[in-house]
Amino acid sequence: ENAMLKKQSEELRRSNAALSEERDRLKREADQLRGLPLPEVLTQLYGAREAADSKASYKTRKFELPDETKIGVTADLWHDNTNNVGKKGAINLVMHLSGYGQEQYKQAVRDLAEAFGAGGANRAVFRHLSPNAMTLTDA
Repeated sequence: ENAMLKKQSEELRRSNAALSEERDRLKREADQLRGLPLPEVLTQLYGAREAADSKASYKTRKFELPDETKIGVTADLWHDNTNNVGKKGAINLVMHLSGYGQEQYKQAVRDLAEAFGAGGANRAVFRHLSPNAMTLTDA
């Protein structure tokens, strides 16, 4: 019986270590994706277009989704003007527009990771911070 308990204890330790590792990986990934430029998230994931009365140089930009949802973006804050809901960050935006509940947080992170890839998030942030910078394909 003692050997069986030792074996179960070791299995629990390994399982706990794997879960801790997954949690840390998800946190690192979420931290990177959270800062994605919201205009890129809207256009790339949801097919949004910038409204005719909005420009990239404006502090607050307006976007229209194919389903006619209207989203205002100011830096890392967004506001769904159609449904009067607003929050901060790309993950919350994906959760809102995809209809995810809090229990689907991991799915929202996965959606962003799939859309922007490992280096895609870094490139999107760089493009946002340096709009006149050359991309790798320009070189």
